[in-house]
Amino acid sequence: MTFPSPFADVYEGIFPRDAAVERFLLSLVREPGSRILDAGCGTGLYCNALAQKGHDALGIDLDPAMIDYAKTHYPDARFKVMDLMNIGDLPGEFYMVYSTGNVLAYLNGIDLLKFLPVAWKKLMPGGIWFFQVMNWDYILALKEYVFPERHEREKGLAFFRSYTRITEEKVLFRTRLVRQDRILFESETKMFPFRSKDLIRFHEKTGFRLVSQYAGYDRIPYDAGRDSANLFVFRKRVEGSHE
Repeated sequence: MTFPSPFADVYEGIFPRDAAVERFLLSLVREPGSRILDAGCGTGLYCNALAQKGHDALGIDLDPAMIDYAKTHYPDARFKVMDLMNIGDLPGEFYMVYSTGNVLAYLNGIDLLKFLPVAWKKLMPGGIWFFQVMNWDYILALKEYVFPERHEREKGLAFFRSYTRITEEKVLFRTRLVRQDRILFESETKMFPFRSKDLIRFHEKTGFRLVSQYAGYDRIPYDAGRDSANLFVFRKRVEGSHE
C-alpha cells in the first residue's frame, strides 16, 4: 500500500518508535554483522535500529516516499523501492527476513503461496522469518473493527483506521488523515485475513518450522479470542536437520 507523499513526513509522529518492537527484533538476531531484510520497512525506523547494532540491514518498501524518507533520515541502513514479491531478485542470503505492521495481509492467497517459497530460499540454513499481522481469528467474528485513533498533537493530525465488510475472503481497510476536521487524504484497500491455523499450515508446507507465536511484542502467549496482534517466528527447516 502506498500513501500520499506528505504522509511519510508525519508517519513517525503518528506511529512513534516502540522500544518493545525494537527489543524484540534485536533479540532474534544475536550475532553482529548478520544480513537482515526488512520487507515493508516504511520509514525505516526499525531497519535503522538493527543497522546501528552492527547488522547489515536492507529495507524495502513499495512506497517511494517512504524510501526517500528512510534514505534521508537513516544513513546507517540501506533502502530500496521494491515489491516484497520480488525479493528473489536480491543477491545472497539473509539470516533474518521480517515484516511488521500487518504488511503480509496485503497478499492474497495466491501471492502468499508464491512469496513463502521465495522467502525460504532467501534465508540461510536455520535462518529466521518473522512477521506480524492482526489477530484475524478474533476480527473475523466481528462485523466491523475500529482501531483507536492515532494523533500527532504537534501538527494537529488525527489518523483513523477501520476494517469493514469483513468476510473470510477479504476485508476492506479504510484510512483517513484529518487536520482540524479537514480530510488530508482517505483510502480504501483490500486485505486478506488468514487464520492462524492456515498461516501455520502454509508455512509448514513450504519448509518452515514454527518457533513461537505471540499476541504482541511483550511476548504474551497468543489467544485466538483476544483483540491483539499475531506474531509468528519461523525458522527455515533444512532437510536432514532437527532444527
